[in-house]
Amino acid sequence: MRFADAALEADFRRYHLAEFLPRMRRSVPVALALFLIGTILFSGSLYRMALTDLPLFAGAAPIGGTSFILGWLALAAAGFVRSRA
Repeated sequence: MRFADAALEADFRRYHLAEFLPRMRRSVPVALALFLIGTILFSGSLYRMALTDLPLFAGAAPIGGTSFILGWLALAAAGFVRSRA
């Protein structure tokens, strides 16, 4: 079970970074902050559960996941605004 949690977290981190890094120069600081918060909370929670069987805190993964979603929305909004300008 621990290895599966760590592998899942690595997949999430890889997908988000692969999409975000090429756009980092053009992205808004809000999206960057949300992605960093999401990475720390969501990935950190999964790593800690994989290594110790203890969650970071009860709401870490949901808050991190919500932060990822908001980061994607902020990045999409920035792209939409720039494409219309």
